[in-house]
Amino acid sequence: MIKKDLDSHLRTNFSAHKKTLTDLSMRANGDTSLVIDNSILYDFDKISQSFYSPNNYPASADCINATGKEVVLIEFKSGFKQKITKDSIQKDKFSCTEVQDRDFYCQSYWNLFFKNQKNERKILINSIIFKAIDSYFTLKKHMICKCESIEKKIPINLFIVIDEDPINSMIDALGGFPKNQKNTSFVEISEALKRVDLITNSENDPIYNRVKVMSTSAFLTQVQRGAIPTLE
Repeated sequence: MIKKDLDSHLRTNFSAHKKTLTDLSMRANGDTSLVIDNSILYDFDKISQSFYSPNNYPASADCINATGKEVVLIEFKSGFKQKITKDSIQKDKFSCTEVQDRDFYCQSYWNLFFKNQKNERKILINSIIFKAIDSYFTLKKHMICKCESIEKKIPINLFIVIDEDPINSMIDALGGFPKNQKNTSFVEISEALKRVDLITNSENDPIYNRVKVMSTSAFLTQVQRGAIPTLE
């Protein structure tokens, strides 16, 4: 919670960093966006970089917005959706033409394949954790301290949007997850983000009041309903 007018601070100082969700969710390769939507938010990557030298850029969420009711930080992360999984693999399509036994299936190769896949997912999750932590401290050190004080307490909420289609498309990372949602990236991210919940501010409150992990479709539904505030 903060008792600061971050909304006015953003509008006064960072209007040049407004972008559409389509631009803000652009994948690292620059080819496609995770979501297609013309709603406007502030580019928190650019805002964060303005406070640091190029060699010391922190990890940061992709975008931010603030209203009189809440502050929202949003991170878009692709790379979780896998075309080949242990459940979907079709062994007959991976037989080797150099081996006489056409039913040959190299278990060792696929064990390594899935182990590497799991390690890549861990790297993505660790990246999300660093972004969650660094984003808060950039917000606190360089922005909140410059805002006008207000009487009302405003929560800071974090939304993680990923490219995986879950059984239940939105999970409250701080409040648990459905029993039918096991061994998915949503659960792994939610469990990992509980470590962030252990970090408290000077008033011994969690640095984020709410953390949600969701699919792109669930995110767009929340935007369209106004549950996630945008500028336009």
